[in-house]
Amino acid sequence: MNSNPSIFSVDLNWNDVNVADRYHLRYRTSGGSWTTITGYIPNSEYSIDNLIPNTEYEWQVKTVCNYSGTELSDWSNNAFFTTISDSPCQTVNCSSLSQL
Repeated sequence: MNSNPSIFSVDLNWNDVNVADRYHLRYRTSGGSWTTITGYIPNSEYSIDNLIPNTEYEWQVKTVCNYSGTELSDWSNNAFFTTISDSPCQTVNCSSLSQL
């Protein structure tokens, strides 16, 4: 399970399951409540927007093995990502510029 976070979003991907009809995904901030996405996720990748900068999240994925949605895997092990800070640059002390 892989992630590519930015400031307000993340691109997630995981190993494809041959028998998968689709996937469910859930995520949360550490210790928070799960947000579950049970819509149609046909591929082993998904992007999440409107995240909080500089925040650790955990996520899991579940395989839906048939069209009717009655055959489901267990949730995967937790994977983690941290969104990027919205202020990645540090303030420069003007006196230090004269030393450059």
